[in-house]
Amino acid sequence: MYKVIFHMRHLPQIIILLGLILFSFACQKESDLNIPFINVKGISLHLLDAYEIDGNSRAIDESSVRLSKDALLSDGDFISYDSNLHTFTISTSGRQRIKDLEHSTSGIPFALLADGALIYTAYFWPSYSSASCDWIVTDPIIMPDNTLSMKLGYASASSDIPDRRNHERLINRLRASGRLIN
Repeated sequence: MYKVIFHMRHLPQIIILLGLILFSFACQKESDLNIPFINVKGISLHLLDAYEIDGNSRAIDESSVRLSKDALLSDGDFISYDSNLHTFTISTSGRQRIKDLEHSTSGIPFALLADGALIYTAYFWPSYSSASCDWIVTDPIIMPDNTLSMKLGYASASSDIPDRRNHERLINRLRASGRLIN
């Protein structure tokens, strides 16, 4: 059996080492939400494999979100973003992938990420739906000039929807890549 002997002269190094170990357990990957951080650069849009909604609302509980492994839209599909109109211009192939989804009158949930961090969740909510939605929505059918217009709610805007459409991380990424219009 071995005996571990600590000399008093090593005490400061031991305390520092223990402090660093404890600090590393307290740190988390950078993300505003309790979801896995995806190691991907740029902007991406992922469908949700699983999620929960808050009560009688369509508000997505973002701590419950599980993203699809593959992005529906990847960084190269995002041509530009108008921060005043909250509108993305996307590639023709990206538009086709969205149109090819089996759309529902109760929406298809997705998440928008910037550099692997969730920025916000939303729904593809077709304008032919008679149901209202109190969350961020975009019409997956009507996309003039390949644009996705991110709106706060469908049928009526709601002031209770957290508006992260111009989140700093998203704007910085778009500005750095020359795709920010306003």
